[in-house]
Amino acid sequence: MLSAVLALTVVSAVLIAVPGPSIVFLVGQALAVGRRPAMAGVVGNTLGIAFTGVLILTAVGTIAARTTSFLTVLRWVGVVVLIALGVVYLRAAWHLHRRPTGLEIPEIRPENSGVRSAFISGLLVGASNPKVIVMFGTIIPGYLPAGVDPLPGLVILSLVPLITGLIIDAGWVEAAARVRGWLTGSEGGMMWIQATGGLLLLLMAALVAAGH
Repeated sequence: MLSAVLALTVVSAVLIAVPGPSIVFLVGQALAVGRRPAMAGVVGNTLGIAFTGVLILTAVGTIAARTTSFLTVLRWVGVVVLIALGVVYLRAAWHLHRRPTGLEIPEIRPENSGVRSAFISGLLVGASNPKVIVMFGTIIPGYLPAGVDPLPGLVILSLVPLITGLIIDAGWVEAAARVRGWLTGSEGGMMWIQATGGLLLLLMAALVAAGH
């Protein structure tokens, strides 16, 4: 079982580290609203992945994977939320461009707020991430050793991508947050932060809508 866990850890790290819906979303959050809300997004994303992962590893998950109706609903809900967030950040950037003193406006200084919104958005992104279907629907069952009781074995193996993803996602957020700190020290930095974050969220919505 240990060898299966180690092998799955390597595969999970490679699959998760490649930028996809979750990472694009989290980096966009870190750039647009800062480290704290983005970390809340990491937690929400992990729980969303766990939720869909559990469904996929059960009879209900099997039906959902075959019909894709459940995951499709989640995906489009996530798309709508991400587009809305992206538009908000782009509007904030536009206001900063028109009025540099707008840095004092609360809604475009969201470092101290937006934690709940980021958490909920993370839930939706994680639950609708197509990588979850690949990981929990095909990869994890393939690493279940012969002779191991399926239920506890799958539960143990499912923890591998969750923990690995939590660490990798937090690393991406930390890196993006540091870049954000450098940008805020320059003239017009906040405007570019808001604009970049908004564009990344719109890109994220496009990726989710396309099923990539």
